[in-house]
Amino acid sequence: MYIDDRKMLYEIILSKGKGKRTKNLDNMLILISKNLSLKFINRYTNSIDFQSCCNQGLFRMLLYWKNFNEKKYTSPFSYFTEIFKRGIAEGYGELILWKKNSDCEPMNMVYFTDYEERFKDK
Repeated sequence: MYIDDRKMLYEIILSKGKGKRTKNLDNMLILISKNLSLKFINRYTNSIDFQSCCNQGLFRMLLYWKNFNEKKYTSPFSYFTEIFKRGIAEGYGELILWKKNSDCEPMNMVYFTDYEERFKDK
C-alpha cells in the first residue's frame, strides 16, 4: 500500500493537537515497518531474531513520533523510515550483545506473526 506524505503529515499534526497518535497514524507506521522490514529479512538466520529487531524499529517509531518537526521538514515518510532503520540496527546490536552473554532464548518478546512462513524454507 502506498503512503501519501501529505496525509501522513496531516495525521501527525492532528495527533500532536490531540496529544496522542490517531489510529490512521498508527496504521501508517505499522505499514511502513512491515513493508520496510521485508528489505532486511534475508540478513537474519531465524525469524525470532528478525521479529525482535523489527519490533525494536516499530517501537522507536511509536516512541519518537512527536519529535517530527513539521515546520522544518515536509517528508514524514523519510523521517520514519530512518527511525525504523536505526531501530533495527539498535535491536540487532542489542541482540548480538545478548547472545554473547546468554545461553537461552528470551521469553518475554512479542513478535510479528506473519513472517513465520518466510523462514520455513531456510
